[in-house]
Amino acid sequence: MTVTVPVTNTGGKAGDEVVQLYTHQRKSRVKQPVKRLRAFAKVHVAPGRTVTAKLRLNASDLAVWDVTRDRWTVEKSVHDLLVGSSSTDIRQRAVLDVRGETIPARDLAEPTRRLRRPGRHPAGRRDEDVR
Repeated sequence: MTVTVPVTNTGGKAGDEVVQLYTHQRKSRVKQPVKRLRAFAKVHVAPGRTVTAKLRLNASDLAVWDVTRDRWTVEKSVHDLLVGSSSTDIRQRAVLDVRGETIPARDLAEPTRRLRRPGRHPAGRRDEDVR
C-alpha cells in the first residue's frame, strides 16, 4: 500500500522536510516496540506550496517471527499508522486493520526449537537487521 501525505510550507523560504511513517501494533502475541519506523521520504517544498509525500508499506514489513511455528508471519491485528517529522512529532494518524494470521499460544512444556531466527526477513532484510 502507499500512504500519501500532503506537506505544506507555510514559510517564506523553500525548505526540505523528511516525512516518516511509523506503525504501532495494538495487540500481539509477540513482544513489539511501541513504534517502528517503516518508511520515510524527503520532499522539497517551495514557499506557500503543498507537495505530496508518498510512503510505501508492504504487508511483509509487518511480519514477525512466530516461534510456535518456526516461521515469519503477518499477524492479524490493528495497526496505528503514524506520520510525522520524528517519532516524537506525530502529525497525522490512521488505522490499518491487517487481516493476517493468528499466532497460536506457545506450549511452554515444549523446548524452544531455535534461539535465533533462520533465513531472511520477508521484506528482504537480514536477520541482523531485525531484532
